[in-house]
Amino acid sequence: MSLRSRSPVASMLTLLCALALPGASQAKPRHPVSCVPRHARLLLTDRQAQVYSVQGDTSQGIQGSITYACLRRSGRRMKIGESYDDTELSGAITDLRLVGHIVGSVQHSTDISCKDQCPPGYQPTSAVVQVDDLRRHVRGSAPLNGNLLSHDLLLARSGTAAWLEGSSGNARLQKLGGAGEQLIDQGNIDQASVKLFGSTLSWTKDGQPHSTPLN
Repeated sequence: MSLRSRSPVASMLTLLCALALPGASQAKPRHPVSCVPRHARLLLTDRQAQVYSVQGDTSQGIQGSITYACLRRSGRRMKIGESYDDTELSGAITDLRLVGHIVGSVQHSTDISCKDQCPPGYQPTSAVVQVDDLRRHVRGSAPLNGNLLSHDLLLARSGTAAWLEGSSGNARLQKLGGAGEQLIDQGNIDQASVKLFGSTLSWTKDGQPHSTPLN
């Protein structure tokens, strides 16, 4: 007795039934597993990484909030900064940004512990723009001179951050990337015009539009 070859339709039906069986195929989860501890507060999240804070003792010996970022796939974490406050020392993190495995932030600190013994010209408050690469575990930073005028830290997927600082009418458009801190433009820059579209930074100075790649 000869065996008949199976028709294409029958073969397709057999394949579909096999795929429908439990364990025949496992669908990948839509999002990687969370790397945030149960007791932590989630601040930012995307497909590659998450940012969270926990309460505890800071490096200043003051109770406060410690902020971390972690890679969702490996769980590897990196400390971003601390927030704390007492009568003489305080610290804060603002303008947190997460793009892929890159975290941007502004770190603020105030120290008035010297009280009336502070040296002439002493500045008790300082701020630093900080960019952390979670994959390479490296950090870049640059001092923030004056106020963050646009009230927004812009962060490109390349890992380069941009911000507007200084004073109205004499603003400085800065960037922080692989080559360190660099001045992009300076002068009468419209605060509301500073925008990031993909990897292109755009702004208006003296009524004229400008743009540059942020890489």
